Amino acid sequence: MPGLLGLDLGEDPGPVLAGERGEAPADIQVTWAQLDLAPQLKAQVHDLWSGRKTRGVSGAYGGRVAPHGVIMVRVTPAS
Repeated sequence: MPGLLGLDLGEDPGPVLAGERGEAPADIQVTWAQLDLAPQLKAQVHDLWSGRKTRGVSGAYGGRVAPHGVIMVRVTPAS
């Protein structure tokens, strides 16, 4: 069962943590709707674990995680 947590660290935008609480690997996503962003919005996604930055992402970002695993990203609207 995936869960989503926005972290308020006094930064805008703050990081988002999405995790899997089940006993099996799972595909999870952070959608722009969950972040109160327009689905067509283009954004840069910074994966805070890998350090990878992906530009031009719209609608959602996600990946496969291990049981009890997480993804932690920062989504910044493109300027």
